[in-house]
Amino acid sequence: MSWQPYVDRLVGDGDARQAAIFGLDGTELATSPSFKVSATEAQNIIAGIGGTAVHSGYKIAGVKYFILKHDDRSVFCKKGSSGAYMVKTKQHLLIGVYTEGIAPTKCEKAVQTLADYLSGIGY
Repeated sequence: MSWQPYVDRLVGDGDARQAAIFGLDGTELATSPSFKVSATEAQNIIAGIGGTAVHSGYKIAGVKYFILKHDDRSVFCKKGSSGAYMVKTKQHLLIGVYTEGIAPTKCEKAVQTLADYLSGIGY
């Protein structure tokens, strides 16, 4: 399956400034141009969702975000006027980053909707 169209749609629709999809082992499957989330960063996020969230926040593409809320499936982080919404499905980690001009709720809804769709078809 090609994962890039999902990332391109999140960014192209204006729901996220940058986005990425990772396998649960931290392998990058698709990403926006110049959005460089390391495998270690992805693995830390994956380990924290539904487990022991890093209370000091997460680094995403080298930027430190602070956790505003998290549950057994998702994490919402913020830094200044930007932030990130991340969801873990059965097989993937989805990351959407918003910046000024994109409503946080718009990014959250888009990433959550994609995660629900992928979960619904077995991913």
